[in-house]
Amino acid sequence: MNTERKNTVKKSMISIALFIGICVSGISAEEIANIGISEQAYVGKPTIVKVKLLDKPPVISEELKQRREEALRRMRHVPECAQMTAAEKKERIVVTKEAMSRNVPPTVVDCQEENAAANPPTGADSDFIFFENNDIGTAGAPINQRSYVNEPSVANNGRCVFYSGNWYASLSVDGGKTFQYINPYTAFGWPAGQGFCCDQVVIYDPSRDCLFWLLQSTQDGSTNNIHKIAVANSFSDIENRVWYSYDFNAQHFGAADGSWLDFPDLVLGKNYLYHTANYIGPNSSAVIARYPLDALSTGGGFGFGYIAEPWPDKWVFRAVQGATTSTTMYWAAHNSTNSIRIYRWNEGAGNYAWDNVAVAGWDDGTRHAAGPDGKEWLNHFPSAGGYILGAWMTKGTLGFMWCADEDAAHPYPFVRVARFNQSDRTLINEPDIWWNNFAWAFPSVNVNGRGDIAGSLMYGGGANYPSCSVFIWDDYSITPPGWEVHTSAVGTSGPKSDRFGDYLTTRICFPYSNTWLASAYTLQGGDQSSNAVPRFLWFGRERDRPFYALANDTPVTFTEVPKDFSFRTIDDEWCGIAINPSTDHDIKADDDFRFQNVYETSGRFGTERDFIVTDGRDFGNATLYAKVSYGSSTSYSIEAEWMAWDIVVGNPIHDSMDGSEIIQVYEANVISGNQYEVSVDITNGAIDVAVFGFEASRSSGNRNSADWQVDAHGAGGDESVTFTAESDGDHGIVVINENAQGGSYELLIELVPEPLGIWIIGLLVTRCIMRKRRSV
Repeated sequence: MNTERKNTVKKSMISIALFIGICVSGISAEEIANIGISEQAYVGKPTIVKVKLLDKPPVISEELKQRREEALRRMRHVPECAQMTAAEKKERIVVTKEAMSRNVPPTVVDCQEENAAANPPTGADSDFIFFENNDIGTAGAPINQRSYVNEPSVANNGRCVFYSGNWYASLSVDGGKTFQYINPYTAFGWPAGQGFCCDQVVIYDPSRDCLFWLLQSTQDGSTNNIHKIAVANSFSDIENRVWYSYDFNAQHFGAADGSWLDFPDLVLGKNYLYHTANYIGPNSSAVIARYPLDALSTGGGFGFGYIAEPWPDKWVFRAVQGATTSTTMYWAAHNSTNSIRIYRWNEGAGNYAWDNVAVAGWDDGTRHAAGPDGKEWLNHFPSAGGYILGAWMTKGTLGFMWCADEDAAHPYPFVRVARFNQSDRTLINEPDIWWNNFAWAFPSVNVNGRGDIAGSLMYGGGANYPSCSVFIWDDYSITPPGWEVHTSAVGTSGPKSDRFGDYLTTRICFPYSNTWLASAYTLQGGDQSSNAVPRFLWFGRERDRPFYALANDTPVTFTEVPKDFSFRTIDDEWCGIAINPSTDHDIKADDDFRFQNVYETSGRFGTERDFIVTDGRDFGNATLYAKVSYGSSTSYSIEAEWMAWDIVVGNPIHDSMDGSEIIQVYEANVISGNQYEVSVDITNGAIDVAVFGFEASRSSGNRNSADWQVDAHGAGGDESVTFTAESDGDHGIVVINENAQGGSYELLIELVPEPLGIWIIGLLVTRCIMRKRRSV
């Protein structure tokens, strides 16, 4: 077949494909000019590894330190061919006073660091709360593995929280309270001539129970590199650090040899994981690829589609968060400083479409926002081309965020925001985030289960060092414009060079999908990489408080059902959690706030007080969780007790409870095979107590499963019970206040001596045996 005929056939096939794609995706005839066809590629089966948790950070050689710094300097996320001259920039900048008149300053709210324990229910559903706001610590990010260009990312599956940044990864198994370091340099194998550095992104897909971890490699001698996407396919795999991984190079996406991938992001759709990046080389382009979630979750090879558009026209692609129930993915890129291109790609189509939409002009000049120390932290932004960093889809709207330079209407760099109708991509409004006294930059955003948006961003300049905040826009936010901003950490220094960033991450917390997770960092005490302090943020509204953190020995009253709580265990103490129901309520307990592995459930009917007891020797120093899982929304009190009093056998212990207290926990060290008597005596007041015992071999129990119990059945009554210990060690002793009355009591455990007659008979039998042996 000659060349001319081949081209004719190819054009015919493209026309047919376009027609089929148009029919499938429902694109109108007027939009035919704005249609392209995605390319196809294939990736093979992954490799499987088990990564290590490290107690000590690796020793970093001076050579590696220099290579890392050099990599940061090179990875400015833009190819040299895309740099514009000042004249070219001026040609593209369209800024007018009329165009800027739509900008409205945000509502900025100062907010001190908060945590769940310091925030009891107030009844104000609109209250903003940090459920966790934690430094991930040197155990999670060793000092010599930190960078002032930190680029942190975060995701979670229940209490397992995964956090990454330059140049570390870390895992928390207690809901983000503490972290432990994973070495990304050695966690996986790398192609010859390549190694880890620097960008990482993590995201969790609850629909397939998969955590995805993207790591970027260094360039080899031919300037090629990879993006490795690792998958932990279950809660157990995350906790046990079992991953399998796929390697993607720029050539997968149509790049010429000698091209390297940079500036990655991961976004979830309904049935695909979307991967955006730039490849930089002879034919530099922005790229978006989609990988089938079903294939990723089963660890097989798969074909995938991708779309690449050349630099410098499109700068970078940024896909929307919040598309997990949609079969269409949207993303955007700048055409110029007064026009944005919004793309859409239906899951059932091989073609994609776009709309070019005019926006108010903005300046892409060098950003200046020096802090009190005179250090610039935004100067590298011209090389990043005003990248779109925040993108979302919710309630029939699309939104995009990026950092613009100062102009006549804005004395500092600020976050440009543009909102569009999802149906036809027409502009709705441009509620920018800006302030007169400092700059805003590095926005990230996500959409919660209610369809509200929130995210993290940085501010600084003037009297402010680079610092981190979170924002929220929901039905409680002041409108217009809707932005409500809360400080999460205040920095004390700018970076040693002209670079901070380059991105932050916001995710939805699973299973509390109306709350958000975010990554953030500041510099504390200096301008070096070692001064970077990454933080884990978990935040939301009072109405969506995921669980109430119970304090020790402090009863609280609620009406919500279901309702989640957290309580502590100590590694050498018994602990308990008890409920005083006004109607029939049950509680269940788990070591994970997903409540997928419940270890104990109370099952007492009616209004009798229920409890669950836990042996801290089995759970260690940990946060556990309880859920009031059954009953109507009527009043109940709940109390946790994890500081068990030690009872010495033979010595009485005197204690008391007031009318609001429900439970007191003790423990007594006894010896297997011995018989003991437990007695309780009410010494004053109208209190009626019941006492329950649990063997040292038990890990948990409830009222129905106690190994023994004694109940005085009325104020002032004395009662006792005997039991034979079946195991050595600390037995759990639980005292329940049965009638909500106050009073004092004496609790005594005594060793029961063997009766004298039995002792004499045993002695005679022993002597007879000894005499018989001697006679033989």
